[in-house]
Amino acid sequence: MEVDNASSLTKAKGLWWDDCGLVIQAENTLYRVSRDFLASHSPVFRDMLLLPSPQDAETFEGCPLVHLPDSEEDITAFFSALFIYDFFLPYPFPTTFPVVSSVIRMSDKYGVDGLRARALTHLEATHPMTHPEMKKVYENESETF
Repeated sequence: MEVDNASSLTKAKGLWWDDCGLVIQAENTLYRVSRDFLASHSPVFRDMLLLPSPQDAETFEGCPLVHLPDSEEDITAFFSALFIYDFFLPYPFPTTFPVVSSVIRMSDKYGVDGLRARALTHLEATHPMTHPEMKKVYENESETF
């Protein structure tokens, strides 16, 4: 069943590739991404995409449509970190707490361990857990997250 293109859905800027064959929906935002790339990085998506699609499965512009229960903010940050090389580079590359938080949640949920480790490094570098680590961070007085 084809989903109506004229509805209130928005294609995610920078995360919509016409040559890819999978559409993901989070809230009212759509992402057209590479099924193979996503499956190769996430065992959860790989297993989900291995399941046979019912005959009446939803499609969007001829591509399978997968609905996620996650927020648009979380999926946008997660997919940006996963698909856009220079969006979420390792620490000390600057980023924001909302991005780190979203990447930790989504990479943990979808099993993208390398991305989760990168996000935790950002968090640990700016929010130390021990007094010596805290002292080191505050001595540097870095404004960058």
